[in-house]
Amino acid sequence: MNVYLARGDAYKAKGDYKQAVADYTQAITMDPEYAFSYYQRGVAYYYQGNLDKAISDLNKAIELDSRDAKAYALSGQVYREFGEVELAVANFERALELGGLPQNSEQSIEAILRELRP
Repeated sequence: MNVYLARGDAYKAKGDYKQAVADYTQAITMDPEYAFSYYQRGVAYYYQGNLDKAISDLNKAIELDSRDAKAYALSGQVYREFGEVELAVANFERALELGGLPQNSEQSIEAILRELRP
C-alpha cells in the first residue's frame, strides 16, 4: 500500500482530516487511477463538512471503479444532505445492488430509502 494512503488512514482515524486530505492528495498524485484514494479523500472531506469536494471525489472514485458500493453509499448520503433526493435514492439503491456492505449499513440505507421514496 502506498505510504501516503496508509498515513492518510492513520490521520483520518485520529480525526485529523486536514492532514488526511493532504496525504490522500499525495496518493492520488502518485496514482491518479486508483479509485480507493479518491474514496478515502472523499470520506475525509465529508467529515470536514466539505460536501462539494466530497461528492467530487466520490464521483471520481465511482468513475474509476463502478463496483464500489461504499462510494455509492456515501454519495447517497451526500446527495441526501444536498437535498437531491433522486440522486440520493439512485446511489443508495446502487450500493445495495452491489452488496458487500456491512449488514448495519445495509439496514441503515434501507431505512433511509423508506423515508426518501415517494
